[in-house]
Amino acid sequence: MRHIEFRKRVLALKLKEMRPCEVRRQLWEEGNYLTSDPEVLNYLDQEYIQYILAFAAEIQEKHPDVIVNRCPECRAYTIAPLSRQCKVCGHKWHPKG
Repeated sequence: MRHIEFRKRVLALKLKEMRPCEVRRQLWEEGNYLTSDPEVLNYLDQEYIQYILAFAAEIQEKHPDVIVNRCPECRAYTIAPLSRQCKVCGHKWHPKG
């Protein structure tokens, strides 16, 4: 749910850059895509990275069974939990045999 509220807030930030006559702005305002949730607004007052880290920590806390796979060379996240090839540096760590 917080992700949806975050997306709504991002849209609100984009609205500041739009002219009032733009169709997108009118659709967003009519479609109730904006948020006033104080929890989301508090997160957005922090740096973007801080928000993402807090969100990731919450996911790990609520779902400890989720596997987060990272490249042993560059520490980038893999595309899938069971991937054995890095999309960033190309390192492969498939089992030998």
